[in-house]
Amino acid sequence: PKWLEARRSLITGTAIPILLGISPWKCEADLADEMATGIGQESTLRMRIGSQLEDLIASEYEAQPGRKVRRSRGMIRHPEHEWAAASLDATVVGEPRAVELKWTASRTRFADGLPQDVAAQVAWQLGCAGYPAPSCPKSRAAGVNLRCTHSRIIRPCHGSALPPGKGGS
Repeated sequence: PKWLEARRSLITGTAIPILLGISPWKCEADLADEMATGIGQESTLRMRIGSQLEDLIASEYEAQPGRKVRRSRGMIRHPEHEWAAASLDATVVGEPRAVELKWTASRTRFADGLPQDVAAQVAWQLGCAGYPAPSCPKSRAAGVNLRCTHSRIIRPCHGSALPPGKGGS
């Protein structure tokens, strides 16, 4: 897609954990190579499963009373910094709230709440979109069962995780 090609010249939420040195998946050299050549990391089975499960995770999130999401396509550019952008997974209908959809096969990745790399990605997305708060539903494989929770992982994304002027202090 055109928006994916545009990411080569932009700093997006996906790049933030890498640039901060907190990504469990890539280093700065990997990001530089991808941006220079346009050739990204080959899609793994886990990555493809995660992508395919995003609609299911969104549906599970919507099963909670009062939640309706709209899948997002394309890029949102920061209003002041043309090099800063975000590609949101979804938004909450009727609210200025981003929804980051995550799936993991790991029993420990979200055990202590929102991982640092996800919190950094979401904070960047909120800053670009000008949204005050996220929702970060996740699902974990347990045999064939998926669970979707969000209430305890919203807090780390609030307040000081946001840039000044975008809801942060």
